[in-house]
Amino acid sequence: MRFMVLATAGLLAGSTTGFVSAQTVVDFESIAPGTAFGSSAGVAPGSSLFVENGVGVGIDNFVRNNSNGTTSVLFGDVTIGGFADFSFPTTPATLSNVRLTFDLSDIAPVNQASFEYADFGGRENLVVNGNAFDFDDFLDAPTSIDGVSITVSGTSDAGTVELSGPIASLAIGGQELGIDNITFIPEPSALGLLLTGLGLTIRRRRAAS
Repeated sequence: MRFMVLATAGLLAGSTTGFVSAQTVVDFESIAPGTAFGSSAGVAPGSSLFVENGVGVGIDNFVRNNSNGTTSVLFGDVTIGGFADFSFPTTPATLSNVRLTFDLSDIAPVNQASFEYADFGGRENLVVNGNAFDFDDFLDAPTSIDGVSITVSGTSDAGTVELSGPIASLAIGGQELGIDNITFIPEPSALGLLLTGLGLTIRRRRAAS
C-alpha cells in the first residue's frame, strides 16, 4: 500500500528526466546514518541489505579493469551517510569499493531511472540489465547500454545520471562515491495498471462504506 500511495503522489510531481509520472525513490532515509554494510560488518557479496519503497537493495563486488589488462575484484563497505554526506542535502550512501544493486521485480517494468552522485576518486561501475561498465567517472559512461540511453548532467565531481529505456536491473558502484535519490519510473502500461487497481480499491472501499 505504501508504494501505491507514493505512485499516486508522484503523478503531481515531475521526475528528474522531465516526465510527469509515478515514481519510486530509494533515498536511504529508512536506515540510520552511520550504518555500514560490507566486509567490515561481515556481509558477503551478493547479499540483500534492505527494502525501501518496494525496491530491494543489495551489495556486490566492485570490478575494476586495470591498465595492464588485468581485472581487480574488490569488496569494501557502503555506509549510510559517511564521508559523502556533506555533498548532499539529504542522507546519501557512501560506496567504498562496492556496488549497490537494486531489485526492480516488485515495480517492473521500469523505463526511466536517475540518481545523484558525488565522486571523490577512483573508478565507477554501472551495470544495466546485466551489462557492466567500468570507467574513470560518470562523464565517461557510454551513451547507451542494452538499449537504455544514458545522459550525465554535471561535472566529474558531482551531478545526475539519467537512464531511459527498458530497465530490468541496475547496479551502481564506486571506489569513493556518494549516491542518493535513486529514482525509478514504471512504463506507462504498468502505471495504467497501477492506477486501475487503485481506482478499483477506492470504489470497493466506498461501496463497503
